[in-house]
Amino acid sequence: MPWKYTLSSTHATHIDTGEEFGIHYVGATVKSSLDFELVPPAESARAWSQAEIDELREGLWAVMRGEFEQASLRSKLSALIKNPLVGDYYQAADVISRISGKYVSQKTIQAWLADSDKRSSRKCPEWAVEALEDYLAEPENQKRLRDLVNYYKTTASAASVPAMEARTEPSAARPSAGGGERRQEEWRSASMAALPDMVFEMEQRMNAYMSYFNQAINMITTTVLEEDRDLVQIRRSLRDRLGELQAPRFFFYDGDSAPASQDGENQD
Repeated sequence: MPWKYTLSSTHATHIDTGEEFGIHYVGATVKSSLDFELVPPAESARAWSQAEIDELREGLWAVMRGEFEQASLRSKLSALIKNPLVGDYYQAADVISRISGKYVSQKTIQAWLADSDKRSSRKCPEWAVEALEDYLAEPENQKRLRDLVNYYKTTASAASVPAMEARTEPSAARPSAGGGERRQEEWRSASMAALPDMVFEMEQRMNAYMSYFNQAINMITTTVLEEDRDLVQIRRSLRDRLGELQAPRFFFYDGDSAPASQDGENQD
């Protein structure tokens, strides 16, 4: 029987009858339906038999078990993104899409990580966590991520390297006059010690944009190949999905350029 239940709550609503039952936890942990008692509402117009309560409790336990599993998956996914991936939802979405072969956007990950009682929440699939774990298990990927973390630390503390702020918003920075010539002069005047950081910075920008275009191509392909859809439906679906897919934006603050206006932008 369906229930409306929030993790660790002391009550649950039985959807079929609309009645709110109390939950009395027997111990500190809940490992089976025997670890809690289900208490009918005192004002209930129905006299619940013990057999009915036992049946309801088993149904609620199935819902509770699903909530526990979801909480565990959300915790694992959040930890994987926060630490090895430096909190980069864009990179996490790209990795999961490539490893699993299923289209995943940043908004998808946000919905997976949202608490179950939020309207935007969606069930976090186990295959998404497994995709990140498989990616991080590769020594080459581990080294790449360590280099990325070290790079972020270096650019945050070294005044000689232009600060880079990666964004995932669809609009681009407004180019400043003479930006190309100024950037060219920076490369010409850079010392040998600074060149590795500058090359790595360029590589990160290219990787971000390549990942974006790979996601776009994968999304377009899967949308077009969906069966039983006419051209109008395909165009509408593509428009909606392209709206979700947000291109990376990089701001390079060199004292002369300024980011485009953020007025009216949707912040996730």
